[in-house]
Amino acid sequence: MRSLSGRVEELMPGKWRLCANLAPTVRGGKLHRPRKYRVVDAGGVREAKALLRGYLSELEQHQCTDPATLTVAGLAGQWLPDVKATRRPATHAFYQAQMKRHILPALDTRIAAEVEPKDLHALYAAKRDAGLSEYSRRHIHATIKAAYSWGIRKGLLTDNPASRLGDPPAQRPMRPRRTWGALSIARAAAIAEKGCRNRRNLVYLPMMLAGWSGLRCGEVCGLRWDDIELDAGILHVRRTLEQTPGGKLHVTAPKTAESAADLPIPAALIEPLREAKAVYAGLSIASGSKWNPEGYVMATGQGTPVKPFNLSSAWRSFCLRNDLAPITFHELRHSFASNRFDAGEDLVTVQHLLRHSKASTTADIYLHKTQEKLREASERQDAEIAAAIAEAAGILRPIRDTSESGKRQAV
Repeated sequence: MRSLSGRVEELMPGKWRLCANLAPTVRGGKLHRPRKYRVVDAGGVREAKALLRGYLSELEQHQCTDPATLTVAGLAGQWLPDVKATRRPATHAFYQAQMKRHILPALDTRIAAEVEPKDLHALYAAKRDAGLSEYSRRHIHATIKAAYSWGIRKGLLTDNPASRLGDPPAQRPMRPRRTWGALSIARAAAIAEKGCRNRRNLVYLPMMLAGWSGLRCGEVCGLRWDDIELDAGILHVRRTLEQTPGGKLHVTAPKTAESAADLPIPAALIEPLREAKAVYAGLSIASGSKWNPEGYVMATGQGTPVKPFNLSSAWRSFCLRNDLAPITFHELRHSFASNRFDAGEDLVTVQHLLRHSKASTTADIYLHKTQEKLREASERQDAEIAAAIAEAAGILRPIRDTSESGKRQAV
């Protein structure tokens, strides 16, 4: 496979010429080998070669859109900025990390159009030998496939080698379906009561929002006071806070269109919210308009939004301190769903409460609960069928004639 390469030439002491070898082209039946040059100042050959690598990278990312010269690094350099506006920040950060850690170190200067499935196989094999799991190798594969698919849509490429891969990294072996941890309503009520007495909301209020209303961690952190109508008992889910590696926060739309919804506030949550809002109002007056200007329900002492990672960590520490079963903060949402199933709610109702886009998503996640519902429905049907058969048997059973005439006729 050809790479975009180059060389350095010393013109005079301290002056070097960088020569980039572009892909050969045919013009008028003759082969041409185009090159690009740049003259730079460098203290020696090592510095000049380092500058050459930067020059090649610049050509790849900004100038080489011809399929004959577009490298994998150049493809990534165009793809990542272009899709940034259409991907969630965490997804974009994930793509960047896969490119930086795994793909570009192996394929950066390769001509993208000449990458073959065998080259991807070699990359995945090298990663496997380095100890990377099959699941992680599938992430690499998905990133390469997404980048090439974008290149095809933009007219930069005509083929996706990841789509032609006959044997991509194997999927994770089937494991027993995970049983989600759950917090019962009774246990949650005891925790909430303790929290309300102590007037602490760093853990208790989020616990109620997730465990009693089914909010996700990012939705809890993104909740603002103008999203809550206490008198009407309505909570508007309008945004989520998403945290990318490095701790940077991004305000984004809810996970799906169905996730943006108006939810009824449980009656038991009204008073804790009123108390928390009173505390917020007092701090706003005491600290001035610069404290929590966006009006987040969950805010630090400095008035900044609580980060999802920090909330999850605070909940984990709370569970350890209080000898609770080690369930994650997200499992509070699963607790909410499990408790709704246990209360007799049907699948579609739980789907809408969780704000899933499809009932199949709810059924897949809560397979054990839906199987229980199916078993209960089957048992009810069995009882109905048995009762109907018994009733039909009673109606159709012939009535014995015990009269004398009946006996004579029978003889």
